[in-house]
Amino acid sequence: MEDINIPENVTRVLDRLEEEGSQAFVVGGCVRDSLMGREPSDWDVCTSARSEETAEVFRGYRVIETGMKHGTVTVLSGGEPIEITTYRIDGTYSDGRHPDSVSFTDDITLDLSRRDFTVNAMAYSGRRGLVDPFGGRRDLADQIIRCVGDPALRFGEDALRIMRALRFSAVLGFRIEGDTQRAIRELANTVPKVAIERINGEFCKLILGRDADRIIREYRSVLETALGAEFSGTAGDGILPRLIDLPEDLPTRLTALDPGDLKRLRFDNHTVRLVRDMRSACRRISQEISPEMLHAGGRNNALRIRMRFLLRDFDQAAVRGALILLGLDKEQPGEIFRDILKKNECCSLKQMAVTGRDLDCPDGKTTGQTLRRLLEMVIRGEVPNEKEALLHAASLLRTE
Repeated sequence: MEDINIPENVTRVLDRLEEEGSQAFVVGGCVRDSLMGREPSDWDVCTSARSEETAEVFRGYRVIETGMKHGTVTVLSGGEPIEITTYRIDGTYSDGRHPDSVSFTDDITLDLSRRDFTVNAMAYSGRRGLVDPFGGRRDLADQIIRCVGDPALRFGEDALRIMRALRFSAVLGFRIEGDTQRAIRELANTVPKVAIERINGEFCKLILGRDADRIIREYRSVLETALGAEFSGTAGDGILPRLIDLPEDLPTRLTALDPGDLKRLRFDNHTVRLVRDMRSACRRISQEISPEMLHAGGRNNALRIRMRFLLRDFDQAAVRGALILLGLDKEQPGEIFRDILKKNECCSLKQMAVTGRDLDCPDGKTTGQTLRRLLEMVIRGEVPNEKEALLHAASLLRTE
């Protein structure tokens, strides 16, 4: 029998339900992850008890009853929320997202039959062992993503499951079973009916997966249909880079793929700006840093000045990401970039030893122009970033 180490607070919930005459199991992703030797992020419980019965069983606990219509009660056990859901059977999905009706059952197998993939359709309890009617344990061992039952039916119920299949394959490194593959390709055009925020959530997890390159290569047209976008590659050369060679950083990988309008895909403003700046920094580096600069020995002042100007115009994360995308992070540009940061070399107005209040300028426009000129001179090494030297340089600028 499989032995899964269930946390004590979850075991208390299972035991309480069983002692009151109901079946109870942990179910879904927590079982899958446990069997893979991974630490589950949360533990879901399913039971033969109806939600009203569950609420009564846990009368001495803090109980949240907001999901009772759908058979779900949340119980605080050990200070953590545990979702407890009655075994259920979903009705038809006329909108391709939500069941039109839900009915409850006493049969754990019927409950598992409505789930998306075999590896997610397993239940376990210390008293009753592993319940695995669809071969999820075998598919875990063989590293396969397979729909429970008819793939077309599963994806017709909720088209987001297509994105989930691709995400699981990318994150876990599993291959997708043949019939499931065919249904994914045939029904790709149904994914856009799902809210873009839900599609985006799966896409972000997918591209951070260890096997994202393979999934994007094999299912590129499916993903582009789902997102309503084309992957253009980096701004520098238009070639789709290997994501596995990039850090598990969402903005960097998004920049590499360049899936179009990130605002339309509901990315937050910070990510939109950072990806935009990474693309621009990639172009600047490709255009302004010559092969001669890259291979020059010694102090390489020309390259250092270019890097300072990049840090004037973009924040550190954008420049760092651009260097990584262009394969320069471990080369001389990356070394110089890190040395500039380590030495806190002046690359921005806020780092300058003078402010507008220190300058004797007739108006704000002139003050701004003077500060920008002084910053350029500091970046080029023409004036040290020292107050007296900058004030002297400012006085000379006024006489020009």
